[in-house]
Amino acid sequence: LSGKILQTASSANPQIRYGDDVIGRIQHGQTKEGLGQLHQCLIQRLNELIAEVCRKQGIDSEQIYEMTAVGNTTMHHLLHEYPVVQLGQIPYNAYSIAAEDRNAKKAGIRIHPAGRLYTLENIAGFVGSDTVAAALAAGLDTAKQVCLLVDIGTNGELVLGTKDRLVSASCAAGPALEGARILFGSRAEDGAIQRVLTNDQDLILDVIGSIPAKTICGSGLIDAVATMLDLGVIGSNGGFSEKKTLESRVSQSITERIIEYRGQPAFVLAWKESSSEPSVVLTQKDIREVQLAKAAISTGIRLLLKTMH
Repeated sequence: LSGKILQTASSANPQIRYGDDVIGRIQHGQTKEGLGQLHQCLIQRLNELIAEVCRKQGIDSEQIYEMTAVGNTTMHHLLHEYPVVQLGQIPYNAYSIAAEDRNAKKAGIRIHPAGRLYTLENIAGFVGSDTVAAALAAGLDTAKQVCLLVDIGTNGELVLGTKDRLVSASCAAGPALEGARILFGSRAEDGAIQRVLTNDQDLILDVIGSIPAKTICGSGLIDAVATMLDLGVIGSNGGFSEKKTLESRVSQSITERIIEYRGQPAFVLAWKESSSEPSVVLTQKDIREVQLAKAAISTGIRLLLKTMH
C-alpha cells in the first residue's frame, strides 16, 4: 500500500438535471420518487467512473475490495437514500452524521460482491464529510498555527483553527464559482479560462487545454474580477467605470474590451480568432453573481474568527 494514485476519472454531477444547486436537489428529493431519481443517477454515475478507471488500469471492477466516498451531507444522504427534506428546513438537521460501513453490492456499487463501501462522518447538515477529508488532507489536525480552509462551491464550507481546536461553518455562496449563472461560465474543462493576468498592455489568459477560450471556470472568474478591479474597469462597488475615464489610465487594448453586450456593460476576456467578435465576456450581472458569492464566504470567515476569539 504505497498511496500512489493509479488512475483518476471525473464527471459533472448528473443530479444537475434536477437542480443546479444543493437546495434545488433537496426540494426535488422531498418525494419518494424524487429521492429515488437522485439516488439512482448518482449510483449510475459512480459505477460509470469505476468502470472508466478500471478500463484505464486494465483490471476488472471485482478486483476492487474497498471504496471510500466523501461529499457534502446532502450527497451523503442521497448516496444512502436517506431522507433529505429536513435538510431544507430550519434547523437543517441531518438524518445521520455517522460514519458508515456497508456492503457495496447492496448499495448498488459494482465492485467485488463482498466489497465494502465506507463513508466518513459528517459534521452537520451543511458541513459534510468532504470537509472532514479536506481538513485531514490539508493537515489541519496537526497544525500548530491558525489555518483557514475554504472549500468554494455552491455551498461553501470553511474550517478555522489549529490541532487544539477547529471550528467550521457553511455559507450559501451560490453556483457562480462553479460556472453556473455566469453567461460564459463552465466547470474546469478544455477551453475554459482558468487564469487571468495582465501586463502593461493587455490581458494574458491561461486556457485549459491550450486551445482558444470558449468559457471561464471558477478560478478564472476570481482572477478576472480581481484584474478588472485592479485596472479600474470596475469600482469597489462592482459597477463598471465609464470608458472615457479609463482612457488615460489603461492601454487602448484594455479600453477596447469594454463593450455593451446584450444590453448591459461587459468586459471582453477573449476574442474569436481572426475576428473582432467576442468569444468570452463578463457582464455586469456576472459581476453581481461573484459579489454575492464573495459576500457569503467573507461573512462565514468573519463569523469563524469571531467564534475563535
